[in-house]
Amino acid sequence: MRKICTKCGIEKEINFENFNRLSKSKDGFRPNCKECHKSQGIIYNKINAKERAFKEKQRRLADPIKQKEKQKRNYWRHKEKSLKYNAEWRKKNWFHCKLESKVKQANKKAKYYGVDGIINRDIVYRVLMSEGFCCHYCKQKMLFGNMTIDHDMPMSRGGDNKESNLLPACTHCNSSKKSKTKNEYLKYLEMIKTSRLNMGFP
Repeated sequence: MRKICTKCGIEKEINFENFNRLSKSKDGFRPNCKECHKSQGIIYNKINAKERAFKEKQRRLADPIKQKEKQKRNYWRHKEKSLKYNAEWRKKNWFHCKLESKVKQANKKAKYYGVDGIINRDIVYRVLMSEGFCCHYCKQKMLFGNMTIDHDMPMSRGGDNKESNLLPACTHCNSSKKSKTKNEYLKYLEMIKTSRLNMGFP
């Protein structure tokens, strides 16, 4: 038994090699052949790549626990490939890896203090870009090893872990700020500056 493909117009033998199954059709096979169906799928995926990526992201976010379990299963099935791919990805995307480490650090601290807000890489990047990768307090340009994310109202004093409470700060300013608020620390810096001038230091 043979039939003509609706896409390429070539007559082919009706079997599993030439046509995909479709239970709703009369003969139980799709109207277009496998080759045409595959090329049609590739074209569709290229045209709708952004929409598909968005839907996939929404699906992952809808059930993160299920997604993590799936990732674990795939990792252990293809452990060697996964390790190789991860190592290559880290080399290419070292900046994202560094941002992720800062995200984990902030989220872990927020969980410890029991405050609201979970941040991600995009939020951290926006916060750092808001000051042009400069420290909010000393206005010095920060190298990546010197970059930290500071909280305007410290989490130890009830401040949340949301974007509105985040500021870019160098390691020196962040560590010397301790549990002060932004305004308290700026006043402290001003006091240090005036005392140095009074003592004759530049």
